[in-house]
Amino acid sequence: MGDSYFDVIENQLEFLLAVLVAIERTVSSQSESAKDLFGGDWQKAAHYSMWLEGHGLIEEGDRLNRATITPEGRAIIAMLMATRDPDLMAKPIGLRSLATYAGMRQEPDRAAMEAAIARAEASLPAMPITFARHTVADTPAVVLIGPARSRIAISETIWALQFDGEHERDLFYRWLLIRADRWRHWAEIVQRQGAPALTRHFLALRIAEEAEKGGI
Repeated sequence: MGDSYFDVIENQLEFLLAVLVAIERTVSSQSESAKDLFGGDWQKAAHYSMWLEGHGLIEEGDRLNRATITPEGRAIIAMLMATRDPDLMAKPIGLRSLATYAGMRQEPDRAAMEAAIARAEASLPAMPITFARHTVADTPAVVLIGPARSRIAISETIWALQFDGEHERDLFYRWLLIRADRWRHWAEIVQRQGAPALTRHFLALRIAEEAEKGGI
Protein backbone atom coordinates (compact mmCIF):
# COMPACT_ATOMS: atom_id res chain seq x y z
CA MET A 1 0.00 0.00 0.00
CA GLY A 2 1.47 3.32 -1.06
CA ASP A 3 1.03 6.83 0.21
CA SER A 4 -2.05 7.33 -1.99
CA TYR A 5 -3.98 4.80 0.12
CA PHE A 6 -3.25 6.69 3.32
CA ASP A 7 -4.14 9.96 1.60
CA VAL A 8 -7.56 8.51 0.81
CA ILE A 9 -8.02 7.40 4.43
CA GLU A 10 -6.99 10.84 5.69
CA ASN A 11 -9.38 12.58 3.31
CA GLN A 12 -12.24 10.32 4.35
CA LEU A 13 -11.61 10.93 8.05
CA GLU A 14 -11.44 14.67 7.46
CA PHE A 15 -14.69 14.48 5.52
CA LEU A 16 -16.36 12.51 8.32
CA LEU A 17 -15.23 15.13 10.81
CA ALA A 18 -16.60 17.94 8.61
CA VAL A 19 -19.99 16.26 8.35
CA LEU A 20 -20.25 15.49 12.07
CA VAL A 21 -19.25 19.02 13.05
CA ALA A 22 -21.85 20.45 10.63
CA ILE A 23 -24.53 18.22 12.16
CA GLU A 24 -23.47 19.19 15.67
CA ARG A 25 -23.98 22.89 14.88
CA THR A 26 -27.39 21.98 13.35
CA VAL A 27 -27.43 22.11 9.56
CA SER A 28 -30.39 24.33 8.68
CA SER A 29 -31.82 22.49 5.69
CA GLN A 30 -31.51 19.34 3.61
CA SER A 31 -30.67 21.48 0.58
CA GLU A 32 -27.84 23.22 2.45
CA SER A 33 -26.31 19.97 3.67
CA ALA A 34 -26.45 18.40 0.21
CA LYS A 35 -25.03 21.48 -1.49
CA ASP A 36 -22.39 22.49 1.04
CA LEU A 37 -21.17 19.11 2.26
CA PHE A 38 -21.77 16.90 -0.77
CA GLY A 39 -21.40 19.30 -3.68
CA GLY A 40 -25.08 18.98 -4.58
CA ASP A 41 -25.10 15.16 -4.59
CA TRP A 42 -28.43 14.39 -2.90
CA GLN A 43 -28.06 10.63 -3.26
CA LYS A 44 -24.67 10.67 -1.58
CA ALA A 45 -26.04 12.87 1.22
CA ALA A 46 -28.86 10.37 1.86
CA HIS A 47 -26.49 7.40 1.71
CA TYR A 48 -24.01 9.04 4.09
CA SER A 49 -26.83 9.82 6.50
CA MET A 50 -27.84 6.15 6.54
CA TRP A 51 -24.21 5.14 6.99
CA LEU A 52 -23.84 7.43 10.01
CA GLU A 53 -27.04 6.01 11.47
CA GLY A 54 -25.91 2.45 10.85
CA HIS A 55 -22.71 3.09 12.78
CA GLY A 56 -24.58 4.68 15.66
CA LEU A 57 -23.15 8.16 15.15
CA ILE A 58 -26.56 9.86 14.72
CA GLU A 59 -29.96 8.94 16.11
CA GLU A 60 -32.11 6.58 14.05
CA GLY A 61 -34.49 7.96 11.45
CA ASP A 62 -32.81 11.37 11.17
CA ARG A 63 -31.85 13.23 8.02
CA LEU A 64 -28.72 15.34 8.06
CA ASN A 65 -30.65 18.60 8.47
CA ARG A 66 -32.32 17.46 11.68
CA ALA A 67 -29.93 14.79 12.89
CA THR A 68 -28.90 14.40 16.51
CA ILE A 69 -25.37 13.29 17.30
CA THR A 70 -25.21 10.30 19.62
CA PRO A 71 -22.71 10.07 22.51
CA GLU A 72 -20.70 7.75 20.28
CA GLY A 73 -20.75 10.38 17.56
CA ARG A 74 -19.44 13.05 19.92
CA ALA A 75 -16.67 10.71 21.01
CA ILE A 76 -15.71 10.23 17.36
CA ILE A 77 -15.62 14.02 16.87
CA ALA A 78 -13.29 14.38 19.85
CA MET A 79 -11.08 11.53 18.62
CA LEU A 80 -10.86 12.85 15.06
CA MET A 81 -10.05 16.38 16.23
CA ALA A 82 -7.36 15.09 18.59
CA THR A 83 -5.73 12.93 15.93
CA ARG A 84 -5.84 15.28 12.94
CA ASP A 85 -2.66 15.46 10.91
CA PRO A 86 -0.43 18.23 12.31
CA ASP A 87 -0.43 19.88 8.88
CA LEU A 88 -4.21 20.24 9.12
CA MET A 89 -4.37 21.62 12.65
CA ALA A 90 -4.14 25.23 11.48
CA LYS A 91 -6.82 24.74 8.84
CA PRO A 92 -10.57 24.93 9.45
CA ILE A 93 -12.59 21.74 9.48
CA GLY A 94 -14.26 21.19 6.11
CA LEU A 95 -11.41 21.80 3.68
CA ARG A 96 -12.29 23.07 0.24
CA SER A 97 -10.58 19.98 -1.17
CA LEU A 98 -13.48 17.95 0.17
CA ALA A 99 -15.41 19.21 -2.84
CA THR A 100 -13.75 16.34 -4.73
CA TYR A 101 -16.44 14.16 -3.18
CA ALA A 102 -19.11 16.08 -5.06
CA GLY A 103 -21.09 13.91 -7.42
CA MET A 104 -24.36 14.23 -9.22
CA ARG A 105 -27.97 14.77 -8.25
CA GLN A 106 -31.14 14.20 -10.18
CA GLU A 107 -31.25 16.51 -13.18
CA PRO A 108 -33.53 19.52 -12.64
CA ASP A 109 -36.49 20.03 -14.95
CA ARG A 110 -34.92 22.48 -17.38
CA ALA A 111 -38.07 22.79 -19.49
CA ALA A 112 -40.15 23.81 -16.47
CA MET A 113 -37.47 26.30 -15.40
CA GLU A 114 -37.30 27.90 -18.84
CA ALA A 115 -41.08 28.13 -19.04
CA ALA A 116 -41.29 29.84 -15.64
CA ILE A 117 -38.56 32.31 -16.60
CA ALA A 118 -40.21 33.06 -19.95
CA ARG A 119 -43.54 33.82 -18.23
CA ALA A 120 -41.85 36.15 -15.74
CA GLU A 121 -39.83 37.92 -18.43
CA ALA A 122 -42.94 38.43 -20.57
CA SER A 123 -44.62 40.32 -17.72
CA LEU A 124 -41.78 42.81 -17.27
CA PRO A 125 -42.40 46.43 -18.27
CA ALA A 126 -39.85 48.31 -20.35
CA MET A 127 -37.10 49.50 -18.03
CA PRO A 128 -33.82 51.37 -18.54
CA ILE A 129 -32.04 48.78 -16.40
CA THR A 130 -32.40 45.02 -16.50
CA PHE A 131 -30.96 41.83 -15.07
CA ALA A 132 -30.18 39.11 -17.60
CA ARG A 133 -28.69 35.66 -17.83
CA HIS A 134 -25.27 35.65 -19.40
CA THR A 135 -21.99 33.76 -19.61
CA VAL A 136 -18.86 35.35 -18.16
CA ALA A 137 -15.56 33.63 -18.89
CA ASP A 138 -17.44 30.45 -19.89
CA THR A 139 -19.24 30.48 -16.52
CA PRO A 140 -23.01 30.90 -16.00
CA ALA A 141 -23.76 34.36 -14.63
CA VAL A 142 -26.42 36.97 -13.99
CA VAL A 143 -25.57 40.51 -15.06
CA LEU A 144 -27.14 43.89 -14.45
CA ILE A 145 -27.23 46.14 -17.49
CA GLY A 146 -27.69 49.84 -16.86
CA PRO A 147 -26.87 53.26 -18.25
CA ALA A 148 -23.17 53.74 -18.90
CA ARG A 149 -21.36 56.53 -17.12
CA SER A 150 -20.96 58.40 -20.38
CA ARG A 151 -22.42 61.35 -22.22
CA ILE A 152 -23.41 58.94 -24.97
CA ALA A 153 -26.76 57.22 -24.41
CA ILE A 154 -25.53 53.63 -24.21
CA SER A 155 -25.84 50.77 -21.73
CA GLU A 156 -23.20 48.59 -20.15
CA THR A 157 -22.85 45.76 -17.67
CA ILE A 158 -22.54 47.39 -14.26
CA TRP A 159 -22.70 44.26 -12.06
CA ALA A 160 -22.25 40.50 -12.53
CA LEU A 161 -22.41 37.38 -10.39
CA GLN A 162 -21.07 34.02 -11.54
CA PHE A 163 -22.36 30.59 -10.50
CA ASP A 164 -21.07 27.02 -10.47
CA GLY A 165 -23.91 25.81 -12.69
CA GLU A 166 -26.81 26.96 -14.83
CA HIS A 167 -29.48 25.64 -12.45
CA GLU A 168 -28.23 27.71 -9.51
CA ARG A 169 -27.88 30.73 -11.82
CA ASP A 170 -31.46 30.32 -13.04
CA LEU A 171 -32.85 29.90 -9.53
CA PHE A 172 -31.28 33.23 -8.57
CA TYR A 173 -32.50 34.86 -11.80
CA ARG A 174 -36.06 33.77 -11.01
CA TRP A 175 -35.67 35.25 -7.54
CA LEU A 176 -34.69 38.53 -9.21
CA LEU A 177 -37.58 38.44 -11.68
CA ILE A 178 -40.09 38.19 -8.86
CA ARG A 179 -38.63 41.39 -7.43
CA ALA A 180 -38.43 43.45 -10.64
CA ASP A 181 -39.98 46.41 -8.85
CA ARG A 182 -36.72 46.73 -6.87
CA TRP A 183 -34.36 46.71 -9.85
CA ARG A 184 -34.07 50.48 -10.16
CA HIS A 185 -33.18 50.75 -6.47
CA TRP A 186 -30.60 47.98 -6.80
CA ALA A 187 -29.01 49.70 -9.79
CA GLU A 188 -28.71 52.85 -7.70
CA ILE A 189 -26.78 50.87 -5.07
CA VAL A 190 -24.21 49.98 -7.74
CA GLN A 191 -24.03 53.55 -8.99
CA ARG A 192 -23.57 55.00 -5.48
CA GLN A 193 -21.49 52.34 -3.74
CA GLY A 194 -20.09 50.05 -6.42
CA ALA A 195 -20.83 46.50 -7.59
CA PRO A 196 -19.60 44.67 -4.43
CA ALA A 197 -22.18 46.59 -2.38
CA LEU A 198 -25.02 45.05 -4.40
CA THR A 199 -23.60 41.55 -3.91
CA ARG A 200 -23.48 42.15 -0.14
CA HIS A 201 -27.03 43.52 -0.27
CA PHE A 202 -28.29 40.38 -1.99
CA LEU A 203 -26.55 38.20 0.58
CA ALA A 204 -28.21 40.16 3.40
CA LEU A 205 -31.63 39.83 1.74
CA ARG A 206 -31.27 36.06 1.30
CA ILE A 207 -30.12 35.60 4.89
CA ALA A 208 -33.05 37.66 6.16
CA GLU A 209 -35.45 35.68 3.99
CA GLU A 210 -34.18 32.31 5.22
CA ALA A 211 -34.16 33.49 8.84
CA GLU A 212 -37.79 34.55 8.58
CA LYS A 213 -38.76 31.22 7.05
CA GLY A 214 -37.13 29.52 10.01
CA GLY A 215 -38.99 31.70 12.50
CA ILE A 216 -35.87 33.47 13.75
